[in-house]
Amino acid sequence: MGTTEFGELGFNVSWLEVLILGGMALLAVASFVLFVWAIASIIRADYLDGVSKLIWVIVCALFPLIGSLVWLFAGRKRSGRSVDPNYMPR
Repeated sequence: MGTTEFGELGFNVSWLEVLILGGMALLAVASFVLFVWAIASIIRADYLDGVSKLIWVIVCALFPLIGSLVWLFAGRKRSGRSVDPNYMPR
């Protein structure tokens, strides 16, 4: 693979390096979007009290990617029909 000059500054990089940097930028943007979504979801969660929300926000702030993924898979309640524990079929 040859190198290609980009712009007037004369950066000599290969296409593989461009793809790697582009992929890293895409992952960084996706991680940021996930983090913002997690914080908004935590704040909107009606089933959490103030202390629990604060703890989740701190966890997500300290560990943005891991904290957001943990919130996504373990912390938030799934939408869907809830089952009434007192329901008895007739």
